[in-house]
Amino acid sequence: MHNGNHKVQPYLQTRSPEHALIIRSAKGNKDRIVPLPQCVLSELEVQLRVARAVLKRDVAAGLPVAIPTALAVKYPKAPLQEQWAWVFPAQAATNHPRTGLRVRGGCMR
Repeated sequence: MHNGNHKVQPYLQTRSPEHALIIRSAKGNKDRIVPLPQCVLSELEVQLRVARAVLKRDVAAGLPVAIPTALAVKYPKAPLQEQWAWVFPAQAATNHPRTGLRVRGGCMR
């Protein structure tokens, strides 16, 4: 899933019991492990459930996730897969600036 301008999934995974984010292929093409404070775990889990529900509804409607055009060409099924979805999806779908297709991007606030 994405967060802001950063790709965090499939490069992001949560793991237990350490409660850390694993950021794959970060700067220098190295993996990074970022510990999560206990106080954010429940809120993050709630937000991930919300994001998955939005994605499930969008996939049923045939509404893809906004991803870079070259990736969409290389991986045609990617815009409908969870690992490309946003952690904080936008409230409404918009037109992709290059393709003109209706897509759901991420919340940039």
